[in-house]
Amino acid sequence: MSMAQMKKMELIESLGGDQKNIKIIGRSLLLFGNKNCLRNICYHIVKHKYYDSVVLILIGISTILLTLDNPNIDPMGNLADVLRIFDVSLTTLFTLECLINMILFGFLCNG
Repeated sequence: MSMAQMKKMELIESLGGDQKNIKIIGRSLLLFGNKNCLRNICYHIVKHKYYDSVVLILIGISTILLTLDNPNIDPMGNLADVLRIFDVSLTTLFTLECLINMILFGFLCNG
């Protein structure tokens, strides 16, 4: 068992056994209140058991693809095209993840 897994287990136990103890309080971005439909959708997405795993997998894929990209590859080659497609796709997914977290938790202050 790694140190990260042990720390996660400690945090879960300190929260009372619930894996994600998220409470919707205040108004995020001065627009979305407690009962807002879009904020509740973001809440259910972040609360899903695979959300963190998917984000970590995307980060890993992005890291691997960054190591493949270098200035010596042919800009008109197949590898450059595939890397460009993955770059746009991963940037879109990370932007969506950022927006979901901002709608749920707020940006600078929440309340």
